[in-house]
Amino acid sequence: MSEEFQQVSPLEAQNRMDRLRIYCRRQTGLMGFVLDAVEHLDLSSPESPGPADTNMALLKLHLILQVYCYARGQYESTEMEMFAYQSPEMGILFDEEPPSAEEIRAFRRDHTDAIWLALVEIFDLALKVRFGTDTSFATPVDACVVDSLDAWFEPLCGPQADKEADLRLKKAMFWDTLSEAC
Repeated sequence: MSEEFQQVSPLEAQNRMDRLRIYCRRQTGLMGFVLDAVEHLDLSSPESPGPADTNMALLKLHLILQVYCYARGQYESTEMEMFAYQSPEMGILFDEEPPSAEEIRAFRRDHTDAIWLALVEIFDLALKVRFGTDTSFATPVDACVVDSLDAWFEPLCGPQADKEADLRLKKAMFWDTLSEAC
């Protein structure tokens, strides 16, 4: 990833997210959930997770990539890098210059708490939409999203977004450990 990308301004990041939202309106699915989840996060407060010198615009772009991949069950950073190069959505988001596997791993280590918060937010949003408690949500739910949500909803104790976020982050870190060992 170039130095130019790392200097993304908040306005440029918002423009990219807006272009992605326009693109996603033509489709149904998970990306709308991810965009809403990341946009709902308050990353500007002093208590925000991550290093103090974090570029919040860059943080949101990376969160969208990582949360989208984790929600789809894709955890390994080289797979995420390949997806980012092949996906039209990520091409819009990263202006055709997505992060490398090493940058994805480094971001994951530095911003685990922010990723966790974003995952919890997406699972909470998805739960509300899936079971009809949130009628204001603009993103329609397609059958693939419903199937993936139903796979982790536990029938006896109910869905637990925080535990699901923990599980997915642990899987991602496991794959990172294997990648670094090779």
